[in-house]
Amino acid sequence: MNNCKILIVDDEEIIRDRVSKLLTLDDYEVITAEDGRKGLESFEQFSPDVVISDIKMPHMDGIELLKKLKEKSPKVGVIMITGHGDMDSTVEALRLGAFDYISKPVDYDELSISIKRNLELQEIEKDRERLQTQLFQSSKLASVGTLAAGIAHELNNPLAVVVGYTKNLKDSLQNPTEDEIKYLDMITKAAERMRVIVNHMRTYARENKHSDWCNLCVNDPIKNAFIFMQRDFANRSIATTLALSEDPPPMVFADSVQLESIFQNLLSNSRDAFESVTDNREKAIKFTSSIDKNGTVRVLYEDNAGGMPKHVLEKMFDPFFTTKEVGKGTGLGMSMAISIIDAHKGAISAESEVGKGTTFTITIPGASASAVETKKE
Repeated sequence: MNNCKILIVDDEEIIRDRVSKLLTLDDYEVITAEDGRKGLESFEQFSPDVVISDIKMPHMDGIELLKKLKEKSPKVGVIMITGHGDMDSTVEALRLGAFDYISKPVDYDELSISIKRNLELQEIEKDRERLQTQLFQSSKLASVGTLAAGIAHELNNPLAVVVGYTKNLKDSLQNPTEDEIKYLDMITKAAERMRVIVNHMRTYARENKHSDWCNLCVNDPIKNAFIFMQRDFANRSIATTLALSEDPPPMVFADSVQLESIFQNLLSNSRDAFESVTDNREKAIKFTSSIDKNGTVRVLYEDNAGGMPKHVLEKMFDPFFTTKEVGKGTGLGMSMAISIIDAHKGAISAESEVGKGTTFTITIPGASASAVETKKE
């Protein structure tokens, strides 16, 4: 809660200076103003987290200042400083939304406790809003899943007709030209690709709500993650490389959809990060899969999207932490990745260099070891 900004509005210089020095010692950033008008100007300029205001001041008193602050920012914490005989004004201030009041002479310990309580409540309110956003997002995702399953069901039959009749038409042609064969093959190929996407929509929407844990090649969810992303990457001129081990195949005991969600999140984060790259570098991402001598499957994901500073890297896996604009990210993707990898008895870590890029390392026990551990639980 330290490093928060606090605005002190009081016409008594001795109070402003004393409280300001004490708050600065507690690592708060402090702004002061000698009356309500200047206090309002400072509030608009600095957007403090907490305002400490005297009630009786020239030009604009504390009550009027409180009204205007609450109009501009209803959630700002305002602590009133009251003198003798100000009880009616104090009651009015509390009615208008003041968080607390402190009587003169100001007891700093009492004021400090009030500030901390207000900041804690602000954090609780922010967490509540984040949870509401998460619930809303979950509701939207559930709706999208239902819609995707319905679309998949409705499209499968027409696609089967397209593939079937195209094959019949090709077989029925006598002495077809090269162009006719070429065009029919293109129709078949396009329809088959659509059918792959539709079936993947059904799987990802989880028409089957039961657990889908099984022995699988980790390359498959990596490849599937590209199904909905590859055109997006191509449109942004982002080169993609899949250096995936095939012999032997990196087998794990896992839930394919859960792993795919991690890989899709990595891809979408890179796509968004590339939006901020302004130099002429060749944008690129790369997936690598391998098996080490102990049978552990290792997946590396690399991009050159500019990297992350240390303070972002340290908080990246925290729930609700995001550097994206409001409405563009919930801050849950990487924290969910941690939970998913934990469930798979694995580990995920990241290294990043500002100006260059980021590398994620995911390790999961090989299929036999992972399966045994999961069955024990």
